[in-house]
Amino acid sequence: MATTDTFRFTQSMVGKKAIMAVSGTVMFGWIFVHMIGNLQIYAGPQKINDYGKFLHDTPALLWGSRIVLLFAVLAHVFSALSLYGTARSARTEGYRKSNTRAATVASKSMRYGGIVLVAFIVYHLAQLTWGVKATLPQFVFGDVYCNVVHAFKIWWITAIYLVAQVFLFLHLYHGVWSVFQTLGVNSPRWDERFQLGAKGFAALVLVGNCSIPVAVLAGIVPSAGICS
Repeated sequence: MATTDTFRFTQSMVGKKAIMAVSGTVMFGWIFVHMIGNLQIYAGPQKINDYGKFLHDTPALLWGSRIVLLFAVLAHVFSALSLYGTARSARTEGYRKSNTRAATVASKSMRYGGIVLVAFIVYHLAQLTWGVKATLPQFVFGDVYCNVVHAFKIWWITAIYLVAQVFLFLHLYHGVWSVFQTLGVNSPRWDERFQLGAKGFAALVLVGNCSIPVAVLAGIVPSAGICS
C-alpha cells in the first residue's frame, strides 16, 4: 500500500514538482562545489592538478557523486518534460492568464535553456573530462590546469562557455526560487528576500564560473613556461 501511495504521489503534479525541487537542490549543491573546485586554478597548476588527482584517487567519492548527479539530472529532466506535457494539455483560460502573469525572462527560458545546458554539459564533458581530441587536441589526462588553459585560450570556446553560464544563471535563479515555492515556505513577507537570495546564488555561480575562461583568455591565468 505504501509503495502504491508513493508511486501515485510521484505521478501527481505536486509529486513531480517535489521531485524537481529535490533533484534541483542536489544539482545546485553539486554545481557550487564544482565551481569551488575549479576556482583552485587561481592557486596555480600544482593545486588544481592535485585536486584532480585526489578525486581520481578516491573513486568512491568521484563516482558516488557522479551517480547521484546523474540520477538527479534524469529525475529533473523527466519530471520537467512530464510537467510541460501536463501544462500543454491544460487549456483553460484561467490557467493561461495565470501563467502569463507569472512569466518572467527566467521562467520563459527554462525549457529551451535546459536543452542548451544539456548540450553544453555533453560538450564540456567531452572536452575537459573524457578528452575527446576533436574538442581539444592538446588534452592530457591528469593535467587539469593546462587542459583548461588550452581550451579557454581559444576565444570561441570561451564564448560558448560564457553563453552557457548566462543560461545557467537564469536556470539557477528560477530554479532556486521555485524550490522555495514548491516547499511552501514562500509568503508575501519573505518573497522578496527569497528572490534576492535565489538571484544572489545564481549571480555568485555566474561570476565564479565566468571568471575562469575570461582570466585565461586575458592572460591572468599564466600559461607561458607551464603549458606547451
